[in-house]
Amino acid sequence: MLSPFLLENLARLQLGPHAATAPAAPAPLNADTLPGCEMGSDDGRFWCVDRSLHSLLREDSNPARAQPCRAHPQAAEHHDDLIFLRNCYPRGALLLDLETCGFAGSAIFLIGLLHWKQGEWRLAQLLARDYSEELAILQHLHALAADKSVLVSFNGKSFDGPMIEDRRARYRLEPCTPRLRHCDLLHHARRRWRKQLPDCKLQTLERWICQRQRRGDISGAQVPLAYHAYVRTGDVRALREILHHNALDLITLLQLAEVLMPGISS
Repeated sequence: MLSPFLLENLARLQLGPHAATAPAAPAPLNADTLPGCEMGSDDGRFWCVDRSLHSLLREDSNPARAQPCRAHPQAAEHHDDLIFLRNCYPRGALLLDLETCGFAGSAIFLIGLLHWKQGEWRLAQLLARDYSEELAILQHLHALAADKSVLVSFNGKSFDGPMIEDRRARYRLEPCTPRLRHCDLLHHARRRWRKQLPDCKLQTLERWICQRQRRGDISGAQVPLAYHAYVRTGDVRALREILHHNALDLITLLQLAEVLMPGISS
Protein backbone atom coordinates (compact mmCIF):
# COMPACT_ATOMS: atom_id res chain seq x y z
CA MET A 1 0.00 0.00 0.00
CA LEU A 2 1.32 3.44 -0.94
CA SER A 3 2.23 5.80 1.86
CA PRO A 4 0.31 9.11 2.30
CA PHE A 5 3.50 10.92 1.24
CA LEU A 6 3.67 9.10 -2.10
CA LEU A 7 -0.06 9.49 -2.71
CA GLU A 8 0.20 13.23 -2.16
CA ASN A 9 3.09 13.56 -4.63
CA LEU A 10 1.38 11.39 -7.23
CA ALA A 11 -1.71 13.60 -6.99
CA ARG A 12 0.43 16.67 -7.66
CA LEU A 13 1.75 15.04 -10.82
CA GLN A 14 -1.79 14.11 -11.97
CA LEU A 15 -0.76 10.44 -11.85
CA GLY A 16 -3.26 9.23 -9.27
CA PRO A 17 -5.68 6.37 -9.93
CA HIS A 18 -8.34 8.69 -11.42
CA ALA A 19 -6.05 10.79 -13.63
CA ALA A 20 -6.91 8.90 -16.82
CA THR A 21 -10.66 9.32 -16.41
CA ALA A 22 -10.90 12.82 -14.97
CA PRO A 23 -9.48 15.45 -17.37
CA ALA A 24 -8.56 18.79 -15.94
CA ALA A 25 -11.09 21.61 -16.26
CA PRO A 26 -10.25 24.25 -18.90
CA ALA A 27 -7.94 26.89 -17.51
CA PRO A 28 -9.71 30.25 -17.34
CA LEU A 29 -8.42 32.54 -20.06
CA ASN A 30 -9.42 36.07 -20.98
CA ALA A 31 -8.14 38.72 -23.36
CA ASP A 32 -6.08 40.27 -20.56
CA THR A 33 -4.12 37.11 -19.79
CA LEU A 34 -3.85 35.85 -23.39
CA PRO A 35 -4.92 37.83 -26.48
CA GLY A 36 -7.82 36.13 -28.20
CA CYS A 37 -11.35 34.96 -27.57
CA GLU A 38 -13.40 31.84 -27.03
CA MET A 39 -14.87 30.33 -30.20
CA GLY A 40 -16.82 27.25 -31.23
CA SER A 41 -20.34 25.92 -30.99
CA ASP A 42 -22.44 23.78 -28.69
CA ASP A 43 -20.37 20.81 -29.89
CA GLY A 44 -17.18 22.28 -28.45
CA ARG A 45 -15.36 25.47 -27.52
CA PHE A 46 -11.73 26.51 -27.86
CA TRP A 47 -9.52 29.61 -27.60
CA CYS A 48 -8.59 31.45 -30.79
CA VAL A 49 -5.76 33.96 -31.18
CA ASP A 50 -6.35 35.89 -34.42
CA ARG A 51 -3.87 38.61 -35.30
CA SER A 52 -2.62 40.55 -38.29
CA LEU A 53 0.83 39.34 -39.25
CA HIS A 54 1.84 42.95 -39.89
CA SER A 55 0.94 43.99 -36.37
CA LEU A 56 2.73 40.97 -34.93
CA LEU A 57 5.97 41.85 -36.71
CA ARG A 58 5.64 45.52 -35.83
CA GLU A 59 5.33 44.71 -32.13
CA ASP A 60 8.31 42.34 -32.13
CA SER A 61 11.06 43.96 -30.07
CA ASN A 62 13.84 41.88 -31.63
CA PRO A 63 14.80 43.51 -34.96
CA ALA A 64 16.61 40.37 -36.10
CA ARG A 65 13.29 38.54 -36.21
CA ALA A 66 11.68 41.10 -38.48
CA GLN A 67 14.31 41.19 -41.24
CA PRO A 68 13.02 40.30 -44.70
CA CYS A 69 14.01 36.96 -46.14
CA ARG A 70 17.01 37.02 -48.47
CA ALA A 71 16.86 34.74 -51.46
CA HIS A 72 19.68 32.28 -52.02
CA PRO A 73 21.44 32.92 -55.33
CA GLN A 74 20.66 29.47 -56.72
CA ALA A 75 17.79 29.55 -59.22
CA ALA A 76 14.36 28.31 -58.18
CA GLU A 77 13.17 24.99 -59.57
CA HIS A 78 10.12 24.79 -61.79
CA HIS A 79 8.44 22.12 -59.70
CA ASP A 80 4.71 21.46 -60.17
CA ASP A 81 3.90 22.02 -56.49
CA LEU A 82 5.65 25.39 -56.46
CA ILE A 83 4.02 26.45 -59.71
CA PHE A 84 0.61 25.54 -58.31
CA LEU A 85 1.36 27.44 -55.10
CA ARG A 86 2.49 30.47 -57.06
CA ASN A 87 -0.67 30.44 -59.20
CA CYS A 88 -3.03 30.56 -56.21
CA TYR A 89 -0.83 32.67 -53.92
CA PRO A 90 -1.69 34.31 -51.58
CA ARG A 91 -5.50 33.92 -51.45
CA GLY A 92 -5.62 30.18 -52.02
CA ALA A 93 -2.78 29.25 -49.67
CA LEU A 94 -3.17 27.93 -46.14
CA LEU A 95 0.07 27.67 -44.16
CA LEU A 96 -0.06 25.13 -41.33
CA ASP A 97 2.04 24.23 -38.30
CA LEU A 98 0.85 21.92 -35.50
CA GLU A 99 1.84 21.61 -31.87
CA THR A 100 1.06 18.22 -30.38
CA CYS A 101 1.28 16.42 -27.05
CA GLY A 102 4.13 14.24 -28.26
CA PHE A 103 4.86 11.81 -31.06
CA ALA A 104 2.55 10.47 -33.76
CA GLY A 105 -0.79 9.36 -32.36
CA SER A 106 -0.84 11.89 -29.53
CA ALA A 107 -3.38 14.70 -29.26
CA ILE A 108 -3.14 17.97 -31.19
CA PHE A 109 -3.53 20.99 -28.92
CA LEU A 110 -2.57 23.89 -31.19
CA ILE A 111 -3.25 24.43 -34.89
CA GLY A 112 -1.29 27.41 -36.18
CA LEU A 113 -2.38 28.90 -39.50
CA LEU A 114 -1.43 31.76 -41.79
CA HIS A 115 -4.13 32.66 -44.29
CA TRP A 116 -4.90 35.61 -46.55
CA LYS A 117 -7.99 37.53 -45.48
CA GLN A 118 -9.23 40.98 -46.47
CA GLY A 119 -5.98 41.97 -48.13
CA GLU A 120 -3.51 40.82 -45.45
CA TRP A 121 -1.95 37.78 -43.84
CA ARG A 122 -3.72 36.72 -40.65
CA LEU A 123 -2.25 34.49 -37.98
CA ALA A 124 -4.91 32.18 -36.53
CA GLN A 125 -3.90 29.96 -33.63
CA LEU A 126 -6.56 27.46 -32.58
CA LEU A 127 -5.82 26.41 -29.01
CA ALA A 128 -7.31 23.53 -27.03
CA ARG A 129 -7.30 24.74 -23.43
CA ASP A 130 -7.35 21.13 -22.30
CA TYR A 131 -7.31 17.74 -24.00
CA SER A 132 -11.10 17.68 -24.39
CA GLU A 133 -11.09 20.65 -26.82
CA GLU A 134 -9.10 18.90 -29.55
CA LEU A 135 -12.29 18.01 -31.43
CA ALA A 136 -13.36 21.67 -31.61
CA ILE A 137 -10.09 22.90 -33.12
CA LEU A 138 -10.14 20.09 -35.70
CA GLN A 139 -13.66 21.10 -36.72
CA HIS A 140 -12.68 24.76 -37.07
CA LEU A 141 -9.66 23.84 -39.20
CA HIS A 142 -12.03 22.15 -41.63
CA ALA A 143 -14.08 25.36 -41.87
CA LEU A 144 -11.03 27.57 -42.50
CA ALA A 145 -9.70 25.21 -45.19
CA ALA A 146 -12.97 25.18 -47.12
CA ASP A 147 -12.08 27.97 -49.58
CA LYS A 148 -8.36 27.21 -49.93
CA SER A 149 -6.55 25.40 -52.73
CA VAL A 150 -3.13 24.49 -51.38
CA LEU A 151 -1.86 23.46 -47.96
CA VAL A 152 1.70 24.62 -47.20
CA SER A 153 3.71 22.90 -44.48
CA PHE A 154 7.20 21.91 -43.43
CA ASN A 155 7.48 18.12 -43.16
CA GLY A 156 3.69 18.08 -43.24
CA LYS A 157 3.37 15.16 -45.65
CA SER A 158 5.10 12.96 -43.11
CA PHE A 159 3.78 14.48 -39.88
CA ASP A 160 1.15 17.26 -39.86
CA GLY A 161 -1.13 15.87 -42.57
CA PRO A 162 -1.25 12.28 -41.25
CA MET A 163 -1.64 13.60 -37.68
CA ILE A 164 -4.69 15.65 -38.63
CA GLU A 165 -6.38 12.81 -40.48
CA ASP A 166 -5.54 10.29 -37.75
CA ARG A 167 -7.06 12.51 -35.05
CA ARG A 168 -10.12 13.28 -37.20
CA ALA A 169 -10.65 9.55 -37.78
CA ARG A 170 -10.48 9.06 -34.01
CA TYR A 171 -13.50 11.37 -33.66
CA ARG A 172 -15.19 9.81 -36.73
CA LEU A 173 -14.92 13.04 -38.70
CA GLU A 174 -14.58 13.19 -42.47
CA PRO A 175 -11.08 13.78 -43.86
CA CYS A 176 -10.20 17.45 -43.68
CA THR A 177 -7.77 18.23 -46.48
CA PRO A 178 -7.89 15.56 -49.24
CA ARG A 179 -8.99 18.08 -51.90
CA LEU A 180 -6.17 20.49 -51.05
CA ARG A 181 -2.89 20.13 -52.88
CA HIS A 182 -0.15 19.71 -50.29
CA CYS A 183 3.08 21.63 -50.84
CA ASP A 184 5.66 20.38 -48.34
CA LEU A 185 8.51 22.91 -48.35
CA LEU A 186 10.93 20.52 -46.64
CA HIS A 187 11.27 18.50 -49.85
CA HIS A 188 11.81 21.60 -51.99
CA ALA A 189 14.33 22.99 -49.50
CA ARG A 190 16.30 19.74 -49.60
CA ARG A 191 16.41 19.77 -53.40
CA ARG A 192 17.64 23.34 -53.44
CA TRP A 193 20.01 23.63 -50.45
CA ARG A 194 21.01 20.20 -49.15
CA LYS A 195 24.49 20.41 -50.73
CA GLN A 196 25.18 23.86 -49.27
CA LEU A 197 23.82 23.70 -45.72
CA PRO A 198 24.64 21.42 -42.76
CA ASP A 199 21.01 20.23 -42.76
CA CYS A 200 17.57 21.41 -43.86
CA LYS A 201 15.87 21.73 -40.50
CA LEU A 202 13.47 24.66 -40.25
CA GLN A 203 15.65 26.74 -37.92
CA THR A 204 18.76 26.02 -39.99
CA LEU A 205 16.97 27.43 -43.02
CA GLU A 206 15.74 30.31 -40.88
CA ARG A 207 19.32 31.19 -39.99
CA TRP A 208 21.01 30.73 -43.36
CA ILE A 209 18.25 31.54 -45.84
CA CYS A 210 16.04 33.95 -43.90
CA GLN A 211 19.04 35.53 -42.14
CA ARG A 212 17.37 35.35 -38.72
CA GLN A 213 18.34 33.60 -35.51
CA ARG A 214 16.02 33.04 -32.56
CA ARG A 215 16.86 34.07 -29.05
CA GLY A 216 14.96 32.94 -25.97
CA ASP A 217 12.61 30.65 -27.91
CA ILE A 218 11.26 27.46 -26.33
CA SER A 219 12.57 24.37 -28.13
CA GLY A 220 10.19 22.11 -29.99
CA ALA A 221 11.12 19.22 -27.70
CA GLN A 222 9.95 21.21 -24.67
CA VAL A 223 6.57 22.21 -26.14
CA PRO A 224 4.59 19.08 -25.08
CA LEU A 225 5.94 19.28 -21.52
CA ALA A 226 5.09 22.99 -21.34
CA TYR A 227 1.53 22.31 -22.50
CA HIS A 228 1.03 19.49 -19.99
CA ALA A 229 2.30 21.85 -17.30
CA TYR A 230 -0.22 24.50 -18.39
CA VAL A 231 -3.12 22.03 -18.24
CA ARG A 232 -1.98 20.91 -14.81
CA THR A 233 -1.31 24.36 -13.29
CA GLY A 234 -3.14 26.94 -15.44
CA ASP A 235 0.08 28.98 -15.75
CA VAL A 236 -0.48 31.06 -18.90
CA ARG A 237 3.21 31.93 -19.24
CA ALA A 238 3.84 28.50 -20.76
CA LEU A 239 1.12 29.11 -23.34
CA ARG A 240 2.62 32.44 -24.38
CA GLU A 241 5.95 30.75 -25.07
CA ILE A 242 4.30 28.01 -27.12
CA LEU A 243 2.23 30.47 -29.16
CA HIS A 244 5.30 32.59 -29.86
CA HIS A 245 7.28 29.52 -30.98
CA ASN A 246 4.43 28.47 -33.27
CA ALA A 247 4.15 31.98 -34.75
CA LEU A 248 7.88 32.09 -35.52
CA ASP A 249 7.65 28.71 -37.28
CA LEU A 250 4.81 30.02 -39.45
CA ILE A 251 6.63 33.26 -40.27
CA THR A 252 9.65 31.24 -41.41
CA LEU A 253 7.39 28.96 -43.44
CA LEU A 254 5.93 31.99 -45.22
CA GLN A 255 9.37 33.46 -45.89
CA LEU A 256 10.68 30.18 -47.29
CA ALA A 257 7.65 29.88 -49.55
CA GLU A 258 8.39 33.33 -50.97
CA VAL A 259 12.04 32.47 -51.50
CA LEU A 260 11.22 29.21 -53.28
CA MET A 261 8.57 30.75 -55.57
CA PRO A 262 10.37 33.72 -57.29
CA GLY A 263 11.29 33.11 -60.91
CA ILE A 264 8.41 30.69 -61.52
CA SER A 265 6.00 31.79 -64.22
CA SER A 266 2.40 32.02 -63.09
